[in-house]
Amino acid sequence: MMKQIFLGSLIGILIVFALDTFLRLFISLTAGTELSVMGYGAYPFFWKIVLSLLTLVTTFLGAYFSLTYVKRKHAFVITSFGLLIVAIRYSQIHFSIGIESLIYPISALIFSLLGTWLAWKWLHRKGKIDKEVKRHHHQTEEV
Repeated sequence: MMKQIFLGSLIGILIVFALDTFLRLFISLTAGTELSVMGYGAYPFFWKIVLSLLTLVTTFLGAYFSLTYVKRKHAFVITSFGLLIVAIRYSQIHFSIGIESLIYPISALIFSLLGTWLAWKWLHRKGKIDKEVKRHHHQTEEV
């Protein structure tokens, strides 16, 4: 079970990283700038804002996949995914110190946490999870 939790979290992080990289590639081709995977300084002002806002969507999609990959123990899944996304966004903040403004990486961190929370809320809204997935205390755990 722990292997599935960790694998689901890693796949979710890879989805976030792939979508972020694809967006940065699209923006760099559209704006005619260099491709920067970690920083925001290479992009024009408008695209910095768009890229920061879209971290909400990419993180939501990655977190939602992680939560649906593992059918139980969602608290562990979202915790491990959250720790990994914070590590990635903090590394972006650390990379930007002294090089560029910190407003965009910090806002990306905030939007990523919000996207993770929204994925959790979206999946756990009333009636979304099947009753048969929830175990009762007297049922045995399936392997």
